[in-house]
Amino acid sequence: MNSSRLVPADLLNRYAFNGNKYHLYRRVVDYVNPKDYKEEILRAMCQEKFLPAGNTLIAGRKQLSPNCSIIGEITDNNKEEKKELFINLLSAAIGVGLDLSKTTNPVGVLKEFASEAKAISLQWNRPLRGNMATININHDKIVDFINCKLRGNHELSIFNISVKIPNTYMDNIINDDIFDQICQSAHQSGDPGLIFIDQAQSPYCEHEGPIVTSVPCGEQFMFDGETCTLGAINLDTFYDGNKFDLDEYVKTIHLAVNFLDSTIDKLVIPDIYMSNKIRELRRIGLGVMGFATLLKKMNIEYESARSLQLAEILAYCLTTEAINESKRLALKYGGHKYCSERRNITVTCLQPTGGIRRMVADDGFSIEPLFDEVSNISPLFAVRMAATWQKHIENAVSKTINLSNGATVDDVKNIYIEAYKLGCKGITVYRDGCKDYQPIKIKCDGDVCNIE
Repeated sequence: MNSSRLVPADLLNRYAFNGNKYHLYRRVVDYVNPKDYKEEILRAMCQEKFLPAGNTLIAGRKQLSPNCSIIGEITDNNKEEKKELFINLLSAAIGVGLDLSKTTNPVGVLKEFASEAKAISLQWNRPLRGNMATININHDKIVDFINCKLRGNHELSIFNISVKIPNTYMDNIINDDIFDQICQSAHQSGDPGLIFIDQAQSPYCEHEGPIVTSVPCGEQFMFDGETCTLGAINLDTFYDGNKFDLDEYVKTIHLAVNFLDSTIDKLVIPDIYMSNKIRELRRIGLGVMGFATLLKKMNIEYESARSLQLAEILAYCLTTEAINESKRLALKYGGHKYCSERRNITVTCLQPTGGIRRMVADDGFSIEPLFDEVSNISPLFAVRMAATWQKHIENAVSKTINLSNGATVDDVKNIYIEAYKLGCKGITVYRDGCKDYQPIKIKCDGDVCNIE
């Protein structure tokens, strides 16, 4: 365990512990009580090779909640019912994804939901969750939605917004006015992102679908009423200065899937339908963090063919072995509702890993470049990196392409088009300084970069 790493004070409060990580991980594992390998899982967590997401790290102090949820389509008729569910989920620190394609006034509804959220005061020390609102590109009020978060409009800051675009639209995108307006707004404000909705669908759509929206950061596309539980493998812990320990990586993947599946049985969800749904489909999301840190240890340039080759190997291994463990669990404990061969409907996604990465390091979130590399990574290469992982990830990759302040609208357009061509399920851009409440600023002095 990285005992020399002091845990930031906000995380001590958020996860309700005194800084002794062993006590925290022991408390969490004892509460979840994994089906198999309990002590091995605890050891992996103490070695910080695997960590569950933030809502799970509160286990043993507060009720264990899933990370994110989908409440599906909002209509003019179900708006009040869905709003109540939204508030209940957000009050339990569960992020929410919703779709506004069937509302007549999507921006007005979004403002209503955002206004209700302002009154929420969480009973434990963590920030209010972000949320996702989506809309079809052919909606009558699409222009209003595209522009609803332009600079200076803070009332909707609790929502990420994305436009859903089908393949047929993207295949004929040249000289399209609405697409141009999307790119202009994203350049000015960082919103909206794009969701390539056809690529986000599931083989089980005939039973549950279609999928209409994603979780707040875009890493999980789920059916209406689903929730998910997340965790991440810490890649840089498997390199000893000489070689990457692939056997230990595989072993840790199996342990992590076992733990995340066990977590599902302890979740408390403020809606009986959603509570039943997760126990039927058992969706989990195992991702990674520390990829750029691993590359640095291995003397591999982030923007290089070698980094893409390594990404492909790690992503393929992650999903293949996670599925293998899901199959083993299915043989022993039963499969999910629609597939007896597998315990979990999907097993891998790449989430941002914000809080849990800060538990172990100041940098190296998910597959993102290190802070001192960001300005030197070309945006189109960043898209290639996301797409390389996406080739083998079952669900989705949360990815924001960081742009310099001087980036153009055409740069945004090229990124969106390239993301579609390379098979991404969704994409977002963020131009430095485009929001006056930018949450993280990086100041560099020579080769040393720090968060301000």
